[in-house]
Amino acid sequence: MTASHSPAGSATSTPSYLSGQDADWAQNPRAAQLAWFKRARYGLFLHYGVYSQLGRGEWVQFRENIPVAVYERLIDGFTAERFDANAICDLALAAGMHYVNLTTRHQFLLPMGYRHHLVQQHAGSRHT
Repeated sequence: MTASHSPAGSATSTPSYLSGQDADWAQNPRAAQLAWFKRARYGLFLHYGVYSQLGRGEWVQFRENIPVAVYERLIDGFTAERFDANAICDLALAAGMHYVNLTTRHQFLLPMGYRHHLVQQHAGSRHT
């Protein structure tokens, strides 16, 4: 049985990327995932969040000591209108990559209320 949304540690279903490794997953899910990751070797970690608008990396708020009151002004300008998950995945596959990990919030220092606002108002479309 395979499922793409099984929780880590679940012994009842094997994630689709571990297809054929049901016994390893049932015995030790964490070890099965780590072994897959080591075999995959080449992939993409993509950082994309409000900090992307500044073009100075995901640690910009911390490194440049940007106050929360100033940083939170980026929220309304952040949309995912031009975010194209399919194009990113196609590029990764063409480059021979085996996975894509999208990080949308990296050391994000906005208060939780603003985080909720981002998720509710500015979430991109989901491509399956």
